[in-house]
Amino acid sequence: MVGKVVGYKYALLEKIGQGGKGSVYRARDLRLGKYWAVKALETGGKQEGEILKSLDHSMIPRVVDYLEEQGKLWLVMDYIEGKNLQQLHESGSLSRRGLLDLAIDLCSVLYYLHNLNPPYVYGDLKPENLVISQEGKLFLVDFGAGVGRYRGVCEGTPGYAAPEQAVGIISCLSDIYAFGRTWKYLLGGGVGVDWKRILDKCCQRSPRKRYQKIQELERCLKRMKRKREGRRLFFLLSGALAVCAVAGYSAGNKGNESLKKWEKSVEKKEGENGAILGKLAEALGQAARVQKKEERIRWLREVTVELEKFYQEGSGSCWKLRAGLLVAWAYREMEDRKRAGEVYKELLSLYPDSGECYGSYGCMLLEDGADEKCLQDLYEAGEQAVVNKQEYNYRIWVNRLNKRED
Repeated sequence: MVGKVVGYKYALLEKIGQGGKGSVYRARDLRLGKYWAVKALETGGKQEGEILKSLDHSMIPRVVDYLEEQGKLWLVMDYIEGKNLQQLHESGSLSRRGLLDLAIDLCSVLYYLHNLNPPYVYGDLKPENLVISQEGKLFLVDFGAGVGRYRGVCEGTPGYAAPEQAVGIISCLSDIYAFGRTWKYLLGGGVGVDWKRILDKCCQRSPRKRYQKIQELERCLKRMKRKREGRRLFFLLSGALAVCAVAGYSAGNKGNESLKKWEKSVEKKEGENGAILGKLAEALGQAARVQKKEERIRWLREVTVELEKFYQEGSGSCWKLRAGLLVAWAYREMEDRKRAGEVYKELLSLYPDSGECYGSYGCMLLEDGADEKCLQDLYEAGEQAVVNKQEYNYRIWVNRLNKRED
């Protein structure tokens, strides 16, 4: 087909995909000079064309022309210049933080499809059918599977399609299953407890055990995002507090005012647990600034006892992580490196994608003169798992490693 001109207007330049019931080509509009995606369908694909023409969503490529020529149907659609999630995954260009944002975006377009009358089931969700444009916007492409049924069996891709699709049963719950399988593949192993709980529910073999509506899944993802954003706010505080204490500087009245402002914002936004932990963090910082060693150790120990109670109770997973980081730092200040290391290892098992855990533990190992293999193993694990490599302590640790190698 390459080189063919369709409708005396669209010159097919190259084949860029094969999906649903036809092939997709990049084409040049000979009159306007623009590029389009042109899909060639067999005559049996007329239903797909009719449905695609009726869809109107910013994350679905528009159908701008529809032709019948030489026994085929030709759909002319927006050409999305970019890469699909399979390509980005293979190149290592996807971060876990970015995948959370993309998952929430995908829920919005699936909500649109599932709430049409009648509902539209996409039917073939997988990394290849999710494209990121050069502007960073997510698009859902290739609508061949959801509109067609052959001999009672709805199309889908093995490994992603829901089990019931193999016997010709398809519903909106099938898309939720495929969502879970897609994101399990993209995230890889070692996901945190929040991701694991969400994806395991999506991927239940029984449709009745999955999320029953896409908006339920979307709410859980947004809740996880709010929780992680709350952690990052705290990390900025605890990292700055640690640097001040280790350097031996007093924050002074200005620093105390900042801590009080932060404490008030935590009380307002996150309630009682945040207020308690904020006070303990401030007390820990004050203890670390005491000059006399015996008095400093005594005060640090008293605050650490309260922090450990908070940590062991696990009052919400995000609060447990924050308390654990402060506990480990307190043990470092008391020169109990063994106990600090045990806390960091426990935190990494609970929160394997936390840059603050990797960064704080790595900085301690550097200070202790750990061997090269230990440092390299931790660094490689962090590069694979950490969601946000711009987190404060992670950047400090990586910078120190680089300077050490130089």
